[in-house]
Amino acid sequence: MFNLKEIKSSNFYYNSLFYNFIFNFDRVSQHYHYDYRSKEEFKRRAEDINKLYDNNFRVRVVNILKSLNSRLCCSQKTLDNIDLLRERKTYVVIGGQQPGFLTGPVFIIYKILTIIKLSHYLSEFLNCNVIPLFWNASDDSNFEQINNFYLLNKEVRKFELGFSETKWSRKNQRFSKIFIPEEFLKQKINDIKDYFTSPTDFTEKITDLLDDCLNYARQSSYNEKSFADSSCVINLSSFFSILVTKLFSKYGLVIVDPSEPDLKKLALELIKFDIKNYVGIFDAVKESGNNLKSEGYHSQILADVKNLNFFLDVEGVRERFIENSDGLFVLSDYSFNGEDLFMFLKDRTSRISLNVILRPIFQDMVLPVLADVCGPGEVSYYGQLKKVYEMFGLKTGIIYPRFSATIIESKIEKSIRRLGIEYEELGEEKNKVRKKIISCGAGKDVDSLLKNFENDIFLKLDELKKTLSFHPKTSGSTSSTGIGGIKEGTESAGSIGNAFDRIERNFRKEIEVLGKKLYSEVEKSGDLISANLDKLYINIFPENKLQERIINVFSYINKYDFKLLDNIYDIVKPFDFYHKFLIII
Repeated sequence: MFNLKEIKSSNFYYNSLFYNFIFNFDRVSQHYHYDYRSKEEFKRRAEDINKLYDNNFRVRVVNILKSLNSRLCCSQKTLDNIDLLRERKTYVVIGGQQPGFLTGPVFIIYKILTIIKLSHYLSEFLNCNVIPLFWNASDDSNFEQINNFYLLNKEVRKFELGFSETKWSRKNQRFSKIFIPEEFLKQKINDIKDYFTSPTDFTEKITDLLDDCLNYARQSSYNEKSFADSSCVINLSSFFSILVTKLFSKYGLVIVDPSEPDLKKLALELIKFDIKNYVGIFDAVKESGNNLKSEGYHSQILADVKNLNFFLDVEGVRERFIENSDGLFVLSDYSFNGEDLFMFLKDRTSRISLNVILRPIFQDMVLPVLADVCGPGEVSYYGQLKKVYEMFGLKTGIIYPRFSATIIESKIEKSIRRLGIEYEELGEEKNKVRKKIISCGAGKDVDSLLKNFENDIFLKLDELKKTLSFHPKTSGSTSSTGIGGIKEGTESAGSIGNAFDRIERNFRKEIEVLGKKLYSEVEKSGDLISANLDKLYINIFPENKLQERIINVFSYINKYDFKLLDNIYDIVKPFDFYHKFLIII
């Protein structure tokens, strides 16, 4: 289904740290525990897990995951994978993302496919059980992320779900606490169907799947009937997990959700550690960030020395504990010393959520993580966490970059060929590419072309004049004559001279007319080039971002069926990290 083209242009690699992570890892390796490029490192990581991981977590985690995934209507293969976690020689490949409506941008799909493919590969390479896990970051809060999504048909269309900061959702509210009336979501699904103005054979399959997921979400124990004006509400995080489960059920993907109450109880040890060591954690994160900046990169985590690294849900909104001038931890009307705070939190674990520093440590504390499949932002986060892990007596999993791609449909591929662009050039700014195309085609410097043309013509005229010109007198002659015996100064000679003058004037006028026509054609050509480039860049850089960060996967499933996911899975190759153009054939 695809032809592949590797792209190395830096514009497809987000930032300089991630670019060097892919192309020059030796320059940044000091910020990470393992070299993801080496297969032998995965053996070393497995040995480190055997030394550092507390196997007592296994049974508790298995029970939590079986309960959760059963509610998500998972496959038997998923349940079998969870059972394998009881065994000491079972490891996991994990990756995570905040929930998005209809899965969110397509890079989330790429991340999940990478998790599945890498876990399968490592199972064979290490000759042990390695299972795929996806962490639904439902404890996070990003109101805007879940409030809109983008589809691509003939144009890019932004769908705004239209949530307002009302009883449905508030700013800083955890995804796991966002509930939306079912009828509202059904209407949005109908809007999507209407957007595909020419329904395909697969449009109905999409809407049937989404309707099924809504039905499962309605039955899920996540949901409530707490709004008087709604017969049923759907938890968006639950809807996301169910949809991901349905899409990847045959692969045995396991969902992890940190909002599970029993899973939160396992975080108490980490909370206690943070209360005692938050200043040291801040220093470690800041030092790592400063080191990155001194090397010319950016600091992704901006910590505050007075903040603890977790939140407490207060009336549905995440709030921080901040140290005051008396050394007490304050939140709203609460204030505690460290010991009292921990005792207060022990009975309120379901209301706790971890920040970007503690969340990955908690993940690697309770799960035997071989590798964490990451995007560019997460690679940057982990670049500041190495010392914090070591403070807690752990190492990160192997930070493994997810599959990254841009889908090039046939009509876009034809435009690329018609314009004569190299794929690598599409990483350049659009106007620069436009000028390059024009300079290589009919739009070459018209002034220069016309000037050369004019010079050539008048050079020939001048040569003809000289050929017809009168020669000097020879011995014995009484007058000068030219070709054909035309005598200088005669009426015939004057007539010929006037003819040359008229020819020169006419040529100049015609060249001027030609120039105007050429400029007009070049302008039309430039407009056509601009229109085609606009079309290309809307597809490749919608909203001036990489396609994978904007467009929803159902844009492509609607055209190419759900088998598209299997086709992409087939081309995800372990230890192949370059951005790909997936050219549909």
